[in-house]
Amino acid sequence: RCLLNPHFTVLLLLFDIDGTLTDTEADDARLFRQALCDVVEGGEPEVGPRESYAEATNAAMVRTILGQLLGRPAREIEVMAVHGRYVELWSKAVESGEIVIRPVPGAPEILAAARRREDVVTAVYSGSWLQDAGIKLAIGGFDLDELAVATCDDSERLSGIMNTAGIYAQAAAGVPGFSDTVVVGDGVWDAKAARAIGAGMVGRAEDPERAAALRRAGAAAVVGDFNDIEGFWNAVETARRAPRSQAGN
Repeated sequence: RCLLNPHFTVLLLLFDIDGTLTDTEADDARLFRQALCDVVEGGEPEVGPRESYAEATNAAMVRTILGQLLGRPAREIEVMAVHGRYVELWSKAVESGEIVIRPVPGAPEILAAARRREDVVTAVYSGSWLQDAGIKLAIGGFDLDELAVATCDDSERLSGIMNTAGIYAQAAAGVPGFSDTVVVGDGVWDAKAARAIGAGMVGRAEDPERAAALRRAGAAAVVGDFNDIEGFWNAVETARRAPRSQAGN
């Protein structure tokens, strides 16, 4: 995992993609289910809410769902079949105009601003796979040049993906370590993984109930979008200073 150095003042800032940088969470869930249905012959996969799974990454969820349906551990070729179909569905939906990928308001600008700061090193992560993550970011208007990205191709554990994103960012920036890590995400699974790596958490939610759930899960602050630049950096600082073992207020 990336080196934490309390004597070094650079912050590692990790942004989730679906539901945080891009408004793609609902489409992602629909195409994920469709990919499973297309691959599984003669079966009806039961797909629960992402927070109901022990590991909320696409690869881990596919293994769990296929295992329950087939009554045995899923084979790697079966997981890869769902992966391939899912990416194919995303590509076709975007090309046909069925899905229009939109960034969360202010997200491309805040990510660009974070990458310009000398006291911040930035990376993005996703519980999905690299191919669709790249599609969402590129079409969503984000600058991918030298951007550190980690996905479930790197680890099937979300905490492992976050750690890998930090390692990639650290190597790209050439820094000896980070004083703190702050995760920006929209799911309670993001908050759970942030706690696992000892990171602070800024939630992203417009719905009051979801915002409350994020705070209960450990988010020290919650933003609705990224249009308020000063408000976002205040939220990051709040998360940076919050006790790691306690949920936010």
